Amino acid sequence: MTMDLHTKIVVKLSASAAVNSLPGLRLAVTEALENGLSKEEVNEIIELALEIQKQPYSYTQHLKEQLLKDTSKKKSTHVHSCGCGCHT
Repeated sequence: MTMDLHTKIVVKLSASAAVNSLPGLRLAVTEALENGLSKEEVNEIIELALEIQKQPYSYTQHLKEQLLKDTSKKKSTHVHSCGCGCHT
């Protein structure tokens, strides 16, 4: 699979902004403008990357754990009792 130049530039802008790579961002912005992306497009791409960057690391860790948890372990069966709160 090969990406077109526009897609590569978008990825470079996004990744550089998301990881706070100032040299990478400087190069990516220069390349973007030299290859016909408007300042508005570049700004929109960077703003989106920064919005994604704001997601807390703990949320990412939690989601990873949920997605990759071992489902082969059998969960314990709930035993109904007075005051258990399940209302059944």
